[in-house]
Amino acid sequence: MIKCQPSNKSEERREASTSLLGYVGAENILPLSFEVLAEATALERVFGYFDALIASTARLHRASVVSKDTAFTQMGVKIEW
Repeated sequence: MIKCQPSNKSEERREASTSLLGYVGAENILPLSFEVLAEATALERVFGYFDALIASTARLHRASVVSKDTAFTQMGVKIEW
């Protein structure tokens, strides 16, 4: 059996999402939809799938993203940090 070790990036994301749970209730987490996925496919070609999913969700819900990543502004999303 091959056991995969999580990358540092995966661990960073897990820690960030866990720490945000105390500030953001589950009712504020938006689900994926067909519209989000459709828009994300276009953004993914330039920005990668993870950021594309976040940005397309924010764009369709007219929401901002809590991030230091300025690539979101290039995708038409306001960032908060």
